[in-house]
Amino acid sequence: MSRVLRRRLLLILLAVVGGILGLVLIGVANVDRLARGVLVSTLHRQTGAGVRLDAVRLGFRDASFSLSGLVLSNPPQFSARPLLSIPELYMAYHPESAASNAVRFREVRLHLAELNLEVDARGRTNVTELAATAAAKRGADGGGETGADPGALTNWLQGMTFEGIDRLTLSLGRISYSDQRDPRRDRTILLGITNRTVENVTNWVQLLPLALEIAFKGGMVPGLK
Repeated sequence: MSRVLRRRLLLILLAVVGGILGLVLIGVANVDRLARGVLVSTLHRQTGAGVRLDAVRLGFRDASFSLSGLVLSNPPQFSARPLLSIPELYMAYHPESAASNAVRFREVRLHLAELNLEVDARGRTNVTELAATAAAKRGADGGGETGADPGALTNWLQGMTFEGIDRLTLSLGRISYSDQRDPRRDRTILLGITNRTVENVTNWVQLLPLALEIAFKGGMVPGLK
């Protein structure tokens, strides 16, 4: 084989490899965009509520998942305020634990900016109405347009063992409650919790001090504000 022919074959090989790598990079870049679209359409289809989601990131290298700018609207018969707003949710897990039918997270970060709980004039809450709409939708389409079976997913989750969270960071903003039947019951709780970190969470009882703090700030404990 002549030197010229070898050079041409090498250039062709490099071009093919470069093209394949380019396609792979384009595909990886589009995965997050596709995941965002699927998540938004699924949430909207199952709940009937408006959904805004700025970005989704699937971290294949570091076994992580994150989303930013999630806003879930109220059902139509409630106020124009969002039901909830989550600027950030980040989860990084140990892949080896998933292989042994267990769940252990290296890190979880949750920033809940606001949660608005509402009761309408008929005594219905926005949360239960959203859940009822989702349940009715699942029953109508036989588990979703994709053919997924929620019962199978629930059984799978019940079979998993929770092993803990190495590092949990919470930022909690505002929780409001409004009742159209009696506005005197309306309440807004400004939690003001920023980057509160708990290490090595293996039992939800470890979060009891934080739950009590939220209860104190909301006036849910008699004699304490």
